[in-house]
Amino acid sequence: MSVWSTRCVRRPSAGAEGQLGAKGEQVRGQDATPETDLWSLGATLYAAVEGQVPFGGASAGGIFVAIATEDPHPFVHAGPLTDVLAGLLDKDPARRLNADDAHRLLTEQTSARREEAAAGLTRSTVVAASVVG
Repeated sequence: MSVWSTRCVRRPSAGAEGQLGAKGEQVRGQDATPETDLWSLGATLYAAVEGQVPFGGASAGGIFVAIATEDPHPFVHAGPLTDVLAGLLDKDPARRLNADDAHRLLTEQTSARREEAAAGLTRSTVVAASVVG
């Protein structure tokens, strides 16, 4: 079974340090779905690429409000992964990038940059390459 077809859904973690475990829909009281896990993938990739979590707040409650109502911090290092990250972090599960499209876009980005490896990869491509395999 592909990692892109798993249906693992977990509850959000409490506390500011658990932001990556907090899922978009769940902080608004909605049920978790496979799209919820795609949001978490986007938050995790964002943190790996950008070096910070995508939403800020002074407390866990402030972070949850930011997750529910604000756009992620601006993309600075994402480069060619910006559209993928933005698509995965879409607050509306119906508009969120689906697993097949996320896999395709990540694969395209890493494949296009494999030839650039000798010259050095951007941070975002290194993260994507490790995710896609």
